[in-house]
Amino acid sequence: MKKPAVKREKGGFEYFRSREQILEYMKVPPERKLRWLEEMWKFNREVAKSNPEIAKIQGKFRRGEI
Repeated sequence: MKKPAVKREKGGFEYFRSREQILEYMKVPPERKLRWLEEMWKFNREVAKSNPEIAKIQGKFRRGEI
């Protein structure tokens, strides 16, 4: 059973993952998880550099203001 993402009181989101989803994720090699994480970090950095307004929104999100 997958629950939708919900807005938390202090900002950000929380997610629910079933036991089956967690077990399936555990099968993914650590190198692949780290590669994906690095790619997402680079993508977010480039997006923020290309548009200062997006960088402001990202900052507000991280601080729990939105």
